[in-house]
Amino acid sequence: MDYGLRVHGFPAENVTDGSVLVVKTHEAPPLEPDKFKSAILLIRNPRDAILADFNRLHKGHIGTAPKSAFKRKSQEHKKSEWANYVSAQLPVWESLHRLWLTRFAGPVHIVFYELLVQDTRATLADILEFVNVTVTEESMNCAIANKEGIYRRKKKYDDFDPFTSDMYVALDDVRNRVLRIVSDYRKRHNITDRSKGNF
Repeated sequence: MDYGLRVHGFPAENVTDGSVLVVKTHEAPPLEPDKFKSAILLIRNPRDAILADFNRLHKGHIGTAPKSAFKRKSQEHKKSEWANYVSAQLPVWESLHRLWLTRFAGPVHIVFYELLVQDTRATLADILEFVNVTVTEESMNCAIANKEGIYRRKKKYDDFDPFTSDMYVALDDVRNRVLRIVSDYRKRHNITDRSKGNF
């Protein structure tokens, strides 16, 4: 239950009576095999996902961490808090996707975040087909017209890249391993990648 989300346009937040179509979670697949029948796995580039979460930790849903937060030294380590955060989050990011694609018993529909942003209408249409729901063109147009919502970071640094070259190497390694897991999943389940999605 996120009260902030509930009062800002997510009326189904904390509704657990089975009436909602999709439940968003940042967790691994549940141990209870019948908790979810199927899953939509939204995969975002680990660089952007980790940076967005670091910003969220420092400045909430729509704020941006100050540049000083990326340089602050950790008390326990010689590295910065940011460097430690990236190191800690990379295996978490990889593990989450690996678990949903290898341990979840039900069907998984894979959606790349970047493609959802780039071609929202077609990606939503694929999701609706997966959950076996039909909507009117009017409802689809409404969703497209209101896709931004209020939870969007307004400020981004154009002159500052917090990632080092070593971080980029590690990010690419993790990203490529997850892409291989996605490819293996699609082959095992005979799923054609109509979107040619990548990130």
